[in-house]
Amino acid sequence: MEEWEDIKGYEGYYQASTHGRIRSVDRLTETAIKHNKQVLKRGKMLQLNLKRNGYLTFDASKENIKKTKTVHRVVAETFIPNTDNKPCVNHLNAIKTDNRTSNLEWVTSKENTEHASSLHRLGNHMNKRIKCVENDMVFKSSTKAAEWLNATKFNYSKNILCMGRNIRACCVGTKKSAFGFKWIDLI
Repeated sequence: MEEWEDIKGYEGYYQASTHGRIRSVDRLTETAIKHNKQVLKRGKMLQLNLKRNGYLTFDASKENIKKTKTVHRVVAETFIPNTDNKPCVNHLNAIKTDNRTSNLEWVTSKENTEHASSLHRLGNHMNKRIKCVENDMVFKSSTKAAEWLNATKFNYSKNILCMGRNIRACCVGTKKSAFGFKWIDLI
């Protein structure tokens, strides 16, 4: 079951969920209208941005100060105790868009590097065969699917690894679709 908690430093403004989602909350805001000093601003699910490095971010605003936050770090800070005061957040399955609490852990920089090396960064999860649901095409990996998409749909060079991660996120169920297609793992 999905749980929601206020984000530290943004209590009453934003909440994070155990499923890695971010939302704003209902709140009263000041207006410049003379007879109506405050209006209710309805909360909503925030649109997350995929950065070139493969991480999801969102823009948080408080008292007219806007900051870009990474989703995985905010979710970890909100739900996962950091008793050893470790500086990094690791994705256990190496999928940077999978920000569920069950997929995150606090680690040192060295532990983070060792984890990536043990998975060969892309080896274990990017080399699974996948299928595009809409056209029944089967690909050797999400990276190969990204190469196909880049060559046929986009017609220009995009970040293939980043595209592959988005396709992989669709396969594991953290996204409904990627680049207008639905994707599934083949066992």
